[in-house]
Amino acid sequence: MVSAGLVSTATPIAEPTCRAVLDSPEAWPIRANGTASRVAKRLNMGVNDVAAMDQLIFVPEPLGPVELGNRLGMRSASATALVDRLERAGHLRRDPHPSDRRRQTLAPTEHAIAEVAVALRPLIEGVSAAASELTPCRT
Repeated sequence: MVSAGLVSTATPIAEPTCRAVLDSPEAWPIRANGTASRVAKRLNMGVNDVAAMDQLIFVPEPLGPVELGNRLGMRSASATALVDRLERAGHLRRDPHPSDRRRQTLAPTEHAIAEVAVALRPLIEGVSAAASELTPCRT
């Protein structure tokens, strides 16, 4: 499956399943362990693009372009270029801020969430398989 910058050869999975895969405890070490470059390669995206999507998918509060740039350590112009690129590729949408009409919030598209879930699935399955072979610790 090829779509606006995201490339996947795996079978797409349904949205509720995508969210379950991404929110599973097995996904936590993958996200925390610096595997962005591997995920970026799977998705045919840059590492900064994947880092931005990680923030948009997993951070519970809505982020605007400025907040996203701050979280990624980017200057305003770089963050704007990143957001524009992700929007053109269909990975995110800009929504009006709920209380400030001058601001926008960014949200990942359902398609982007599904593609990230497909890309992470083999990594999550590997962590889950390794975890199932562990024995309980003894005190």
